[in-house]
Amino acid sequence: MVVTVNFAAPLRDGGLAAITGLSRPAKRHLQVAVDCALMALCLALAVGLRLDAFSPLADPRIWAVLVPVIPLTVLAFAGLGLYRAMIRYIALGALGAILAGVFVSAAVMFAAAQSFGLPLPRSVPGIYALLLLVSAGGLRFAVRALLTMSRLPRGAAVLIYGAGAAGRQLATALRQGAEYEPVAFADDDPKLQGLRIGGLRVHAPVSIPDLVEAHGIRVILLALPSVGRRRRREIVEGFSDLPVEVMVTPGMADIVSGRARFSDLRRVEPEDLLGRDPIPPREDLMSANVTARSVLVTGAGGSIGSEICRQVLAFQPRCLVLYDVSEYALYRIEQELRRAAEVLSAAAPHIVPVLGSVLDRALAERVLSRHAVETVFHAAAYKHVPLVEQNEAAGVFNNVFGTRTLAHAARETGAHAFILISTDKAVRPTNVMGASKRMAELVCQALAAEGGSTVFSMVRFGNVLGSSGSVIPLFRAQIERGGHPLFHDHPRGGATGDTGGCAGARRRGVPARHGQAGAHPRSCQHDGAPARPGAPVGAAWCACITCAGGHCDPHRGAAPGRETPRGTAAGQ
Repeated sequence: MVVTVNFAAPLRDGGLAAITGLSRPAKRHLQVAVDCALMALCLALAVGLRLDAFSPLADPRIWAVLVPVIPLTVLAFAGLGLYRAMIRYIALGALGAILAGVFVSAAVMFAAAQSFGLPLPRSVPGIYALLLLVSAGGLRFAVRALLTMSRLPRGAAVLIYGAGAAGRQLATALRQGAEYEPVAFADDDPKLQGLRIGGLRVHAPVSIPDLVEAHGIRVILLALPSVGRRRRREIVEGFSDLPVEVMVTPGMADIVSGRARFSDLRRVEPEDLLGRDPIPPREDLMSANVTARSVLVTGAGGSIGSEICRQVLAFQPRCLVLYDVSEYALYRIEQELRRAAEVLSAAAPHIVPVLGSVLDRALAERVLSRHAVETVFHAAAYKHVPLVEQNEAAGVFNNVFGTRTLAHAARETGAHAFILISTDKAVRPTNVMGASKRMAELVCQALAAEGGSTVFSMVRFGNVLGSSGSVIPLFRAQIERGGHPLFHDHPRGGATGDTGGCAGARRRGVPARHGQAGAHPRSCQHDGAPARPGAPVGAAWCACITCAGGHCDPHRGAAPGRETPRGTAAGQ
């Protein structure tokens, strides 16, 4: 049984609450008054310790030394900024200011006693300095500790995994707020285990279940910004049997660049738990069709198109045209990119939002010509399998004829490169969406076979984790509604996964295969999911990482309109 005693409660309910309610000038005056009292008390104790008696204090000439000491010490403290610091947030750096002020105070005391012939032993200023340093400094840090302990309401008890620099800064930041209350550290470094850092004990990871039960911990914070995804997944899997929520600090790159702080916590996302680290794009290949060029991205407001826009922006194109049929999606990505472009200052590209359909050839040709587009990333498509299955005509028109219209417009206006963002469902398609994307690939291959200056290429993505229409948002919404168990259509459904990287870069990360379906040497087709250089990601795995500790109940067979994994028979 764990018994918790709050010694700060009486102070909080009494004098401490009254002090914290004072105005800022009143608090400064109170600090000055307390320091004056401490100087007199320290002088009396110094004389008593030096002479082994307090009777000499009856001589008023000893107290006369405080006449110059008190005002000059207060001026020194004020000049060093000690009275401008808020006691609640005072840091160890304030000890330097206190030490300097105490030195001034002792020097003035020594000079005054020698100059005016006061009956004060020469060693008394030294003893006085030590006492004043301990009392003036110790009192301030004691009050800070009481204010921190008495904060209401007490936040949720959390455990910080990682006792390094990030963990220490996170603990300090959390103590200034009321949302979380750090109760312990955990770290797998044996050198740190058993130590106390910032008043919190560092435990071994094997002790976490006991700590969760003893302290009622409901949140574990991973303060490991430089740890790879593989190691992070191993750590999170160790918490799967605990009734806790896991949150992480931002990555080291975001912290160093200033885009985030250690205290900016977020939930663990599926991509954090991939069994591999991300494969960054090759800058030389990516910049070839992007840097200082005019780039158009269709479906710019979608999950794949928006990520392509973000990565294209980082390579500083001359002009970035955002093409989308959804007004809200286009507005959202335009605002996001404009904010990101402010960091680039003089190198920021011209961002152009275009609201329209890829089926409108006149609009497509006008936009391509007006902005002299050199590279086209065609990500606009209807890709939600059940919806396309129920709306076959709309899916075929948008995915097939939209691709044909835009590809013809790109060739007619002299675009250098046309990249079709396809899907792995185009491999032996078993549904309308996959078949329509396969037909779109054939359109690009046919145009490439006709020759011309435009290079047509295709990249097949797997399921983009967390994208619209993927299982992750579906599972998360079901969990938030309290829905258990999680249902999915097939234990291997959606056999491949991708984290939403840029197609233009990742398509070059796998071997190209020519010669399929009469492909022209200028056309390039990549089978499978080129953006997955690791193990495949299945729906069952997505369900398990979305709800750690939950259980999955796979539905027998595939639901109507849903695909079975490529290469397997339905119901196998």
